[in-house]
Amino acid sequence: MSTQKKRKQKLTQKRKRKQAPLQCDGYRAVFRRVEQPPKSWRQMVAKVNAEVIRTLANLIGLVADVTDSARKIVRAAPRLFSRKLVVTVGAAHLEADAVEGCKQEESDSPTFTQPDADAVAETLANVLGHLQAQGIHVNVTNENGRLIVVAARPELAEVALDTAKQQVGKPKASRVGKKRRKTAP
Repeated sequence: MSTQKKRKQKLTQKRKRKQAPLQCDGYRAVFRRVEQPPKSWRQMVAKVNAEVIRTLANLIGLVADVTDSARKIVRAAPRLFSRKLVVTVGAAHLEADAVEGCKQEESDSPTFTQPDADAVAETLANVLGHLQAQGIHVNVTNENGRLIVVAARPELAEVALDTAKQQVGKPKASRVGKKRRKTAP
């Protein structure tokens, strides 16, 4: 065989390799679609028909895929948003706690000051005087070490005072049947 024939054979083999549907080398495998051009109008019609069918099938599949994806997004959205909301609210709580902690550390000394007893007595006397001026009967008594102030209409003053005295003698409703805990000093 001549060298020209050998060269032609090698070229045709290379062309065939390039057009082969599967090419493998040491690193990868490549699948290629080998398309021959149509040789007649019948082949052309068959090829166009196949492409139209493939396109329509993929289009219908696309609609189904879009609706499925949209449904998944809608179903997952509340979980995503609720997690973000929980994280955001949690971060806001942590920030508020940190700010409050700083403020408490800054104010270690109590800010409450005991009011002057004379000023309190004067304010109470003014309030009671104002009520008496409106025609309301005011009675101030000391029952078992507890100060009772009763303000009622004159016709109900005695009943109101008796009811208040009865209530002072009773234990508080929240402590009925409960034992007091001893606190450690």
